[in-house]
Amino acid sequence: MKRKTSLFMVIMIASLCLAQSSVYAATKVTKIVIKQGKTATIQAGKTKQLTFTLTPKTAKVSDLSLSSNNRAVATVDSKGLVVGIKKGTATITAQARTGTAKATIKFTITAPTVPPTPKPSPTPPHVKSISLEMQIQAGNSFTLKAIASPPDIPHQIVWTSSDETIASVSSSGQVNALKAGNVTITAVALESNQNSFAKQEFKIEITPAPVIPPSKPALSISVKNKVSVGKILKLKANKPVSWKSSNKSIATVNYYGRVKGKRPGTVTITATTRSLPKEKKKVSVQVVRKK
Repeated sequence: MKRKTSLFMVIMIASLCLAQSSVYAATKVTKIVIKQGKTATIQAGKTKQLTFTLTPKTAKVSDLSLSSNNRAVATVDSKGLVVGIKKGTATITAQARTGTAKATIKFTITAPTVPPTPKPSPTPPHVKSISLEMQIQAGNSFTLKAIASPPDIPHQIVWTSSDETIASVSSSGQVNALKAGNVTITAVALESNQNSFAKQEFKIEITPAPVIPPSKPALSISVKNKVSVGKILKLKANKPVSWKSSNKSIATVNYYGRVKGKRPGTVTITATTRSLPKEKKKVSVQVVRKK
């Protein structure tokens, strides 16, 4: 009996999005229990969803780093979906992103069941492999799109990342570059009966995000530095600012930069820009008695 060959073409279309990655504060996980136990068995080309009991109860799967010690045999994505690749064994490790808690499960991948001999097809499927290398800066994202050929065969695409700390990938193929390093994004096309599959890997280099030096302060204030008690002195800034007096008993300043003398003395008026990056400028104002 001949084994049915499932042949796919995986084509990647990468579109860059200049979106800064958001900072994620992981919950400290103190205990991890994999509900499927210590061992599990699946056939090559099939999948198994791992579920977890985490302590504290507020912890989520996203607080874990999931990895396989033998990606040629089985892979696992960030949500705990294990894909059997070929016959062999692989250990899946769930490690807390914050803390030392971890748990493992050993998977035994068996050979797929040989399906009945299919009827001859006048146009049998075929595979065209694509090897792609690309660079992207940390903090950006792009989308990989996988297209199976021929398209009329029912299938699903499963995405996995070799290192979720460098780049993560969603179920729709969106890759988020998190930090500098090299990572492999894998697309596995599974037929609906999960007896056959095609696999494609994309090697991606994440480069460090550029460091933008802060601009030099350019805030300036035009002011006369003397005002009489009971009189108003108008301060003017070249940018929208907030005003503050160091001693309101000597002089006050309002939202519009009008300084009113209260009693004789010297006071420091501080102007702070309302937008980022924050800039400050201080001026000294002397309050004198009425003449």
